Amino acid sequence: MIRKLLVAGALVAGVIALGAGPAFAHVEIEREVSNDLIFGTFRCDPARFDVTVKAGVLTLRGTPESAVTGHEILAAARHVEGVVAVRDRLMYPLVMTAASDPPPY
Repeated sequence: MIRKLLVAGALVAGVIALGAGPAFAHVEIEREVSNDLIFGTFRCDPARFDVTVKAGVLTLRGTPESAVTGHEILAAARHVEGVVAVRDRLMYPLVMTAASDPPPY
């Protein structure tokens, strides 16, 4: 009787895990990147970013405060559990320095 209960319990747990499946994992990854990384670690406004996940591929759109911050967020996102690849669709702010300014005419 105990063996049947253990097998039935494992089967139910497996069905529940399958039901929660990839869609749930994607929502969790999106939440972790938006809340934990963008807001928590990098102190950026998550409303400036669009985070989507499909089949483990994380796509990040938006405008970071700087190119350095954007690249750091992407690097950190690559280490989030469940992420298999990261697509960089960020729009980086232009930075003009004295050396890169066009000559005056």
